[in-house]
Amino acid sequence: FAFLCAATVLFFGARIANVAQYGRESLDPRDIAQALSAIPRASTPLFGSPPSQELASSVFRGGEREGRPLVFNTQWDIFPILFFARPDLAYLVGMDPMILFRAGDPALFWRWHALSRDLLTVCPQEQCARYENIPSVLKDDFQARYVVAPVKRNPQVIRYMTARTDAFSLLAQNNTLAVFAIK
Repeated sequence: FAFLCAATVLFFGARIANVAQYGRESLDPRDIAQALSAIPRASTPLFGSPPSQELASSVFRGGEREGRPLVFNTQWDIFPILFFARPDLAYLVGMDPMILFRAGDPALFWRWHALSRDLLTVCPQEQCARYENIPSVLKDDFQARYVVAPVKRNPQVIRYMTARTDAFSLLAQNNTLAVFAIK
């Protein structure tokens, strides 16, 4: 897996080094690396277990991965840049989310999906009559320690987390990314 990531970065390095395009948004890897530097470094190596165990344990289950804190990334398609900038962290979503929907817990998928679409109405189904508390979902259901959200794709989520100083601490924000710690 590490070789695959390194080969991908080398192959696409020139494109990623300038500016990566994701939809309407330009993501500068330097801004992402700068924002992620606010998260303390993990003290354990990246791959402490065989890859099959690592992959099996990372399908939509919260908490730490062998000492690496879990980062709730609201957008799955920026995972390669996040991982390149900070491979010592564990990220919630790094593959197509539909794979996670089928292989993982559909209720957790729908909670993630709402936040990824910049909605503040989080629930365990596609549509619900009652909504859940976002800080509780992130902390208890996902067991995440940090949230990473692109500024242009998740402005409502970022405004909400910035206002909720009782539940979130803004660690870093630039034109590209906002990084929060979950209290």
